[in-house]
Amino acid sequence: MKIKAFFVIMLLLIASGISLASCPSAYVHQSGWVITVLPTNDDDTQNLQCAFEMGKKIPGATIQLLRGTYITGRIVVDGFVGTLRGKGMNATVVRNPNTSIYVTPDDCYMVPTDSQSFALPYLLVLLGGDYRVMDLTFQIVGSAPATDWSIFGIRNWLGHGITSLAGPVVILGSDSGKGYREANASFHRVRIKGEVTDDPLYGYNIYNGIFYEGFSGPDLLPLQGTFAVTDSEFEGMASSAPVSNVLNAKVLITGNRSKNVYYGSDIEDLKNSFYDFSHNEVSGTFGFIMYDNCLGGDSNCGTSETGIFIKNNKFVATNGVRMEGTFMDGTHCMVLGNNFSRVTDTAVYLGEHTSHCLVMGIGDGKVVDLGKDNIVMGLRRGPSSKSSAIGSAMSKVRGHDR
Repeated sequence: MKIKAFFVIMLLLIASGISLASCPSAYVHQSGWVITVLPTNDDDTQNLQCAFEMGKKIPGATIQLLRGTYITGRIVVDGFVGTLRGKGMNATVVRNPNTSIYVTPDDCYMVPTDSQSFALPYLLVLLGGDYRVMDLTFQIVGSAPATDWSIFGIRNWLGHGITSLAGPVVILGSDSGKGYREANASFHRVRIKGEVTDDPLYGYNIYNGIFYEGFSGPDLLPLQGTFAVTDSEFEGMASSAPVSNVLNAKVLITGNRSKNVYYGSDIEDLKNSFYDFSHNEVSGTFGFIMYDNCLGGDSNCGTSETGIFIKNNKFVATNGVRMEGTFMDGTHCMVLGNNFSRVTDTAVYLGEHTSHCLVMGIGDGKVVDLGKDNIVMGLRRGPSSKSSAIGSAMSKVRGHDR
């Protein structure tokens, strides 16, 4: 009876519009399950954070953003279940402030998520939860959107830190009963826009668009759950929708458009997972890349028990699909029906640690196959000579830059 009474009270509170959290009433309105946030034309950080805190108390809540521009610093959301929705990619914009956002100066990824020193180089940090994000734009402006920070020895390598953001959105897990972290996230009709700058690593003021990763410490447990990005747009960044260090994950990246990017997308260190990259259009340096990151701790190292499907994409790039990672324990890939007609160098590169990949296509694209038990049909094979790995060196500077 006590549990039943609790739910009755909750329903009455929601139906009557009584707020479950104290937010500025001029800018944050609750009506049932919908929490509407109005832009202030100034700093919207506290209003957005408050709306999420309110929404966490209403499972299935919708946080509705209106037409206009929302200016925000970093927001950390733990365990949200619901929807963040704008009025359209051309109508609702969420962007960083004109001043640099504070980031933990060194090795931010090793800081526990519940620490006061947890300050990642992202606008929206999503921990755990089950949610949709749709119909809006995240835009990062300026040549130094973050304060000086470094990971993996970047400061020693460059002689200074970096001031780009790792990205507008990162998805991390919260603890689950099985000892791993979990998050379920989907993004639909979302635009991510960065700018070309003098950044010393990639030349953009953001590195990742929407990042789904088991990359928070100090244990670096893999992330499990579902991740989908559909009908979205990416411009001016290193990688559109990367996935790193996941377990028992289902990932769908489909129907998106990426231009002026270094990677259309990239993956590393998947275990017992399904990954589908399909029907995307990519204009950049690499259409798609896979490699090993091997962060240490409890993280995965290499990809095992995983199916990777790269199909029906259109690449306008120097290189098409590059598979440099280690295939273990039944990992396999299919590279099918992709358009490589405007790839100027290698259409498909299968590294020496790949196996059981099926590559099928029509045209003059070159395939380099250094692996074993791979099948190539339609495209022409290039020379089977080893070349240096590109992904691993740069991956080490991208974990939160990555």
